[in-house]
Amino acid sequence: MNLASRKWLTALVWCGAAGVACSATGGGGSGGTPGGAGAGAGGAAASTGSGGSSAGPGTGGGNGLGGGNGFDAGGSTDGSSLKDGEACTGTNTTAKPTPLGVMVMFDQSSSMVGARWNAIVKSLKDFTTSPEAAGIRIALNYFALTKPCSSNSDCKSSWGKCGSTGFCTFDDYCDAAAYETPEVDFSELPGAAAAIAASLDKHAPLFNTTSPPALEGALRAARTRAAAVPQEKVVVVLMTDGEPDSITCGFGNKDAPLVVSAAQAGLAGSPSIPTYVIGVGNKVGNLNAVAAAGGTGKAYMVDGGGGAATQQQFVAALNAIRGSALPCSYTVPPPPPGETLDYDKVNVVFTPDGGSTETIGMVPGVADCGPKGGWYYDNPAQPSSIMVCPATCDVFHGGASGSVDIQLGCDTVIQIK
Repeated sequence: MNLASRKWLTALVWCGAAGVACSATGGGGSGGTPGGAGAGAGGAAASTGSGGSSAGPGTGGGNGLGGGNGFDAGGSTDGSSLKDGEACTGTNTTAKPTPLGVMVMFDQSSSMVGARWNAIVKSLKDFTTSPEAAGIRIALNYFALTKPCSSNSDCKSSWGKCGSTGFCTFDDYCDAAAYETPEVDFSELPGAAAAIAASLDKHAPLFNTTSPPALEGALRAARTRAAAVPQEKVVVVLMTDGEPDSITCGFGNKDAPLVVSAAQAGLAGSPSIPTYVIGVGNKVGNLNAVAAAGGTGKAYMVDGGGGAATQQQFVAALNAIRGSALPCSYTVPPPPPGETLDYDKVNVVFTPDGGSTETIGMVPGVADCGPKGGWYYDNPAQPSSIMVCPATCDVFHGGASGSVDIQLGCDTVIQIK
């Protein structure tokens, strides 16, 4: 779908400076030749009217396509109106997407040892320094987490020993509270890449798979972040190569439903936190069920053999998650200095590279989003974000490059179904 070639709207907005009337002209009447006298009626918009007869620069005369200015989208406070041919330019500002926060819970179980571990670690490092990841606020933690030690005598478990990273190999922490404080707290990429790399370099795959409390802890951390930074969308990414397995905690394959329940609770909570899942290797059990419960469909599966294939698939999975999780919403910009924002004079404008600028029509709410797309306010009574309908989001994120602007000062164009 190409916005540059698609007629999204049946009305265009023509306005003047602040306080001047705003009119929407018809989108395709039977007007005369460019610059000639307009005799055609405009297309359907908020209300209908006949084409004007004034000569002007638009197709069909008057001040717009189809002739005349017969579709009045609003009046001015002082009774004035635009002169024929005058177009509302408003004040444009580059749209600022809602920031994305990603809480990564990283499996450091012993089954990750060797080429698999090296490939996954390198892939995460590469992702954090990639241009595509710039702007993401990332946090990182690991599972299982265990008791720190300086010798084997510090480890309480009869199976445990003090590992090379200074932690007991079998003294797993079994409560979610142990996992809810990230080792690397939320920080923006690419600036956070060095801290992520340094953290990964301190860890090794020596432990068990305490998935249930690890995911619950990650979701707690994400929810805390979302509550503290409400303008940010926060998600969890669970990376693992197997089902729960911990002698210390008594976890086994039978406890896989606990991970599903944690993901479900995260999605149902307030604020809602979705869980994305990356499964490494072929012994990943019910990870699709975890992803489904977390609201993200199914797990991203990655080859577990290590090497180039594992690295490429893992980075591809992270980029797919980034694209899926990236919010299709924008913050409502402040008005120019000394002015008050009129929420009925806000528009979303998209300009594809090499294409014509398109004004995206507004719909009342998410239930009104259809194949034509559009946008709506998060809270019509007190808007803070502009939410983009899925069809329009597909265009914005669909590989066709371009720019999105928020225009203030021109009557909002309404999407016609």
